[in-house]
Amino acid sequence: DRLLRHVVSRATESDLYGSDSIILRGYLSELVEANNYIRGASVENAKGRMVFASQSGPMPVHALASRGAIEAFRAQPDSAIYIDESRPNPDGGGMLLGFSRPIKDPAGALLGVATVFANIEHFQRYLQAVTVEHGASAGILRADGMPMARHPPVVNPSAQALDGLRARIGRFVRGDYPQEPGKPILEPSVFKDGDVLIRMQNIAHYPLIAIVSRDVGEALTPWRQQSYSVIGRTLALTIAALAVLWWLASALRRQDTARAMLRASEERFGVAVAGSRDGIWDWEITSDRLFISPRAQALLGLPPGDELRPREEWITTIQRHPDDRAAYRAAMVALRDGHTEHIDMEFRARCGEGEWRWFRQRGVALRDVNGRAFRMAGSLEEISDRKRVERERERLEMQLRQAQKLEAMGTLAGGIAHDFNNILGAVLGYSEMAMRSAEEGTRLKRDLDNIIVAANRGKALVDRLLAFSRSGMGD
Repeated sequence: DRLLRHVVSRATESDLYGSDSIILRGYLSELVEANNYIRGASVENAKGRMVFASQSGPMPVHALASRGAIEAFRAQPDSAIYIDESRPNPDGGGMLLGFSRPIKDPAGALLGVATVFANIEHFQRYLQAVTVEHGASAGILRADGMPMARHPPVVNPSAQALDGLRARIGRFVRGDYPQEPGKPILEPSVFKDGDVLIRMQNIAHYPLIAIVSRDVGEALTPWRQQSYSVIGRTLALTIAALAVLWWLASALRRQDTARAMLRASEERFGVAVAGSRDGIWDWEITSDRLFISPRAQALLGLPPGDELRPREEWITTIQRHPDDRAAYRAAMVALRDGHTEHIDMEFRARCGEGEWRWFRQRGVALRDVNGRAFRMAGSLEEISDRKRVERERERLEMQLRQAQKLEAMGTLAGGIAHDFNNILGAVLGYSEMAMRSAEEGTRLKRDLDNIIVAANRGKALVDRLLAFSRSGMGD
């Protein structure tokens, strides 16, 4: 149409029958050669006689198109454009479509028409490009229902089909077509069996109508597929939900069973702890809270209270003997850090200003996959009575060892006394024999007397030793 407007403008400003006709002919030829979708152009006077045409223009087609255009412009003087019906190209190469605009003088009188012929294949390619969905078709028609181009093309449509199409276009032109803005309507197809979804629209400034349609079956196929997919997903989700519910029900049953078993285990544990002489302690390392059973609190001399408290509160409540604190802390740290598998230690403790009492504490540690302890637990036993018994036994053992030492000393002293008594007997015997030959008043006499006195004193000492070893005075 832009090319046609150029032709009309040049023809209006030129002398159609004078020297300008040669220039116009050359101008038309250049326009046709420059546009590959234009097959020819011509100018006819008001009587339908060709004034000039492009050199390659198909002459019979020009005559037919211009005749129809002149009749249309005379019938409707206000018409600005006339679109001819499609005609075969005499030179071959498909169908041609003629577009004509009137050439008027300043007073509005019709001087002639300018006609440009376009190859319908150009419109076919455009419609093919925009018709991408399967089962869809697009077409361009004149306002009187005459088809111009369609994709996919309909080969040899029946007269009944064309009449139905014209009737449908006529209803649309008259405003009787029940079409809402932006929505297609459902109509029977005029070219084949079945229903189609149709949408029509006027092409602004041209006596043309664009029509787009699609088979209902093809249009609903994605919806059906989506519906099937949704149904399939819904069934799958339903089955999955039922499976999850079954699994949850099974898990709840297992959980209830586990809870019942746990309650039974806790009851057994509580009965065992209540019936045991030992107390129980449990340290949650992550929360640093320490559990001490009622029995353990009673053993420590504490009044009944909360069993689970922060560990620092228990530390300030329970005093450990200063001599035992370092060893106790070292044992607990060694168990927590994994240096030992269990602890078994004894320490002294008291509450308030009470007496120091002895306790035996045993325990193990629970560890995570990385080997870090997250819980330590064990038992607490008071061993004060055992410690008193042990001290008494140690005292008696010490006395026994002392008595045994004294007995050994007595035995040794008796043996020595016997041997010494024999020696003294010899001394006394020889001294008495020497006294017989010693004169009175002599130094020898005096020395022998002293020897006899000393020997008798030694004999008296030996008698005392023998008496000591026999009497058991060492006890």
